[in-house]
Amino acid sequence: THLWDGEQGRFLRGIKLQVHLHADDIERTGQQAEPHKAEIQAIKMGRLTRYFQRRDLVIDTAILALSVPFGVFSPDDPRMHATAEAIAEHLTSPVGGILRYENDLYRGGNPWGICTLWLAWYDLLVGNQQRALALYTWVVEHRTALDLLPEQVDRTTGKPCWVVPLGWSHAMFLLVSRELAERGLLPS
Repeated sequence: THLWDGEQGRFLRGIKLQVHLHADDIERTGQQAEPHKAEIQAIKMGRLTRYFQRRDLVIDTAILALSVPFGVFSPDDPRMHATAEAIAEHLTSPVGGILRYENDLYRGGNPWGICTLWLAWYDLLVGNQQRALALYTWVVEHRTALDLLPEQVDRTTGKPCWVVPLGWSHAMFLLVSRELAERGLLPS
């Protein structure tokens, strides 16, 4: 009811997000200068003014959790499909793989193995086997020489980076590998 946005055609990351800005920023620009920071509402709380963004429009891979694994919505729900397609369109890195969320600057904004596998898992559940296999293969191709999965893949070198190994990446790898095996699609 509250997180589906028909105007955007996808689920939102959040609503009523507190943002940090100063009153003169709004007076000067009408909104905060950063992307997706429209619809700012000022609320007086005693002597302080707090600013809230009515809709958090940032596309975030974690929105897939509404379907996989939590099952709030079926993977076949058209709203989930539209959200997954927005993730694939806007968060596919130029070096392959899926970014965590739009404008993520953590460690330079690299693609994440867990995010890539998350979209692959969703794709398997809706029958998009070709993209699922491509995403899975990308993760496998970016493992370390010791077959460890990293947190991220460097957006310029294509090498594993940051936390190696990352347990969450391995856990997601196992989940997606199981789904592939059950469908007879596990690459050799």
